[in-house]
Amino acid sequence: MLSSNNDLHRRHRGTSSSRKQDQNNSRQHSLNTSKKKHQNQPHNFVTRRVIIITATLIILSYSFFQIYKPKRNEVTTQLITSIPSYDEAHALALTELKANVILKRSGASRQYRFIAGEYWDTTWTRDTSYAAEQAGSLLYPQVVRSSLLASVETINIQVGGKIEQLTVWLQDECGHFGNWPHLSDSIVGARGAWSYYRATADVEFLQWAYKVTKNTLLRAKHEVYDEKMGLFKGCSSFMESCSGYPSKYCTEGETPGKLVAQTKALSTNALYYSGYKIAAYMGRELGVEEGEYITYWDNAEMLRHSIRRHLWLEDKGYYAYFIDENDELINQFEGLGEAFVLLDGIERNHARINSMFANITLGKYGLPCLWPKFDHDEESTKNNIFYWYHNGQLWPFVQGYYAMAAAKHGRTDIVAYSLEALKELALMGKTYAELYRVDGTFPQDRRRQLWSSTGFLAMIYQGLFGITYDVDGLRFAPNKPGSIFLHDILLRDFKFRDMILDIVVMGSGSKVTKFVVDDVEKDQHKGSYFVESSLRGRHTVTIVVEEEAK
Repeated sequence: MLSSNNDLHRRHRGTSSSRKQDQNNSRQHSLNTSKKKHQNQPHNFVTRRVIIITATLIILSYSFFQIYKPKRNEVTTQLITSIPSYDEAHALALTELKANVILKRSGASRQYRFIAGEYWDTTWTRDTSYAAEQAGSLLYPQVVRSSLLASVETINIQVGGKIEQLTVWLQDECGHFGNWPHLSDSIVGARGAWSYYRATADVEFLQWAYKVTKNTLLRAKHEVYDEKMGLFKGCSSFMESCSGYPSKYCTEGETPGKLVAQTKALSTNALYYSGYKIAAYMGRELGVEEGEYITYWDNAEMLRHSIRRHLWLEDKGYYAYFIDENDELINQFEGLGEAFVLLDGIERNHARINSMFANITLGKYGLPCLWPKFDHDEESTKNNIFYWYHNGQLWPFVQGYYAMAAAKHGRTDIVAYSLEALKELALMGKTYAELYRVDGTFPQDRRRQLWSSTGFLAMIYQGLFGITYDVDGLRFAPNKPGSIFLHDILLRDFKFRDMILDIVVMGSGSKVTKFVVDDVEKDQHKGSYFVESSLRGRHTVTIVVEEEAK
């Protein structure tokens, strides 16, 4: 049993009676000094026995915890190309991802969980969920599960005139803008949960996650929904610092975040759109009443139309970062929000999609988290990262989502650009840092970030090899840029459920001309090249691609 600090202090200080006892003992010791030395031997014998017993207990305790230590799966996946730097960058990403899997105590048990990185040694809802969707659910599904189970909180909410206690996805908090409702992107947990289910088909977990997701949507609709615009209020996802907003949002006196809470951000609303869709998917998968999950579909579509109507910047050709407290659009774009719009099907108009790809600014080393930068005095605050790190800097996980979106739309050129940029950044610094400046440098205390390594892995698995994982299996639509890879590429020991695949992509481009599984050529299945989740054991998938006709 652990003692409190007060208990420990009491033991060290002693009481007045114990001090008197010490004095008596001292006098008795003086009287005994003339006794023969062999009379102390029983005492020494007892002391040795205590030491032996204590040591034995320590060894047994260690052995017990080793025996009952939870097992962590080992990832043996390899990227094999004719370009050693890509193989090295992939191996580095796997090494750093593994280093961010930590054994944590949960009550009487211990579980492996993700931590955010070398600097952030705790589990975050947002970081876990993004990392899970990009690659974590494929590589460390049980770690994703235990991390998400730890990413909830219990809140009280007034519904229909009475107070209800609900378990919701935990809202991450920050030093500048605080917590809910200034920050409101906790629905991101649904993305992580759905990615885990798609990778594992764990129905028990899905039942739990569906309730948490429904509760989180209910809370948001009651507390941060703007009925007039049909949008959710609150800070953008992850850019929750003064550096990511105009100066007025950090000169509010004693309540920073209060003004930010009145804004409506693209990324946060995109998360609620996907949250509604995921709730519908979950409900349908669990066999709930049709009317229940159709309601979530309807809410998703209403939110999609509100995003398209209110956040599009016609003169810029992309979506605005956010709508301010006066219902005015900000001219900046945010990289994560734009990626979600393209990836999740919020924008389906081809003219707008092409406009976004044409007008979103890309730097030498990647997509900025927002652009143009806000006019902050970064020189005077250069030693305080929290006053510049969201202002037009490069965040690898954002680039990962943008590459995933580009792959979905067959933009092999952007997949190539993303791969080259992040590969170069990682190998220059020998790490996947949390963020980079536009010149490629990074704060040295922000090394080995969880979602930065998964950002690169997402580019490889979901971009280059075009793997989409789902409940019923794997779909393939590679985007292999001939400007980089002149020869065949191989993803060896790629594990999904009970199968281990060696995946070879030949040719270059994004148009699949041949799809072969174990020497048997396969046709498309429901519009895609597909491997069923029921497959067991080791198999070889060979895909031949060519350039799309212009």
